[in-house]
Amino acid sequence: PSNEPRRTVLRVPVRELPRECHLNQDYDPSTPADFAKVFCPGRAPVERAGPPPAPDGPEKFQKLIPLPVDGHFHKCCVCDDDLTADDCHYCSVSCRGFHARCLEGGDDATVEGWECTRSRVGDRTVSDEEDIATGANDDAVRESFGRYADLPAFASAVSVLGDVKSILDRLVRYEYGWVFAHPVDVSVITDYGALVSRPMDYATVAGMIDRGAYDPARYNFSSLDDLEKIVLQALVDVEQVFQNCFVYNTRGCQFYRAGEVQERKWTAYYDRHIGDRLTEGVRSALAHFRGACRAERAEKAQIRVVRVSKTSNTAVGVTVVDPTTMSLVKQYLSKA
Repeated sequence: PSNEPRRTVLRVPVRELPRECHLNQDYDPSTPADFAKVFCPGRAPVERAGPPPAPDGPEKFQKLIPLPVDGHFHKCCVCDDDLTADDCHYCSVSCRGFHARCLEGGDDATVEGWECTRSRVGDRTVSDEEDIATGANDDAVRESFGRYADLPAFASAVSVLGDVKSILDRLVRYEYGWVFAHPVDVSVITDYGALVSRPMDYATVAGMIDRGAYDPARYNFSSLDDLEKIVLQALVDVEQVFQNCFVYNTRGCQFYRAGEVQERKWTAYYDRHIGDRLTEGVRSALAHFRGACRAERAEKAQIRVVRVSKTSNTAVGVTVVDPTTMSLVKQYLSKA
């Protein structure tokens, strides 16, 4: 009817919306012709005349529709075999899962909300087997940053940077370090650049240290000398890795939790080897950066849809939403 309020139906590519819309499973079959239709609650679909109108504020309804998140990797973190529906025990805090036979001493998966020993202890401490050899990289770092050799704190800065590099090597080998070992492939994660302004990864930080590529001109802290600025840059870049993970991924999903695992382990190494060796100026500047990170996380902590690049083997999931009633009207996959 002409007096009926106009409804703009938003078509949203989905990956984290209801499961029947992804993983190439389609429980509501549709055809490419559906792209030429508008689905309305309680009525037959109508043919769309011309191009669809631009959505008005899709972020608004994305915040209002709770998206289910998968908080775990479905491989046993002990034996690396796939977990099955009848043999899986998931940690409530981390992204870890276990077979019953692989549960470690002290873990009681029958307790609701149990936290595995690896999360409760392993992530937060550094065992003797996991510890670094302090000073192992000093000679290489000393050569890379030799242009600063005349500065009074050169030996101290070299030692800190060398130990940061050693810690990064340990983090890569720790659980889920593979997630952060190398740059994100933006040809696959196509919306990454829209949310992350400074991509960073462990290999990039280690490479910057190896090449002596950190430049004190990057920071305009008059209270810090050049070596303090270089040390600060390396520490900020390590923590930028975790910040990017938390800004991009939905809170509680397996990759967000993987970032939490790695951040806790980094903190354990930092507290053991780095923090007490920093000057007050570097500690203060790093604390300021961490505060800014927390503020950014709070600002960007919103539910959203992840868009991935389309290949010949990938169907695009689409959800049709009535923005007036906030109801999901139709869900389907299409390769159109």
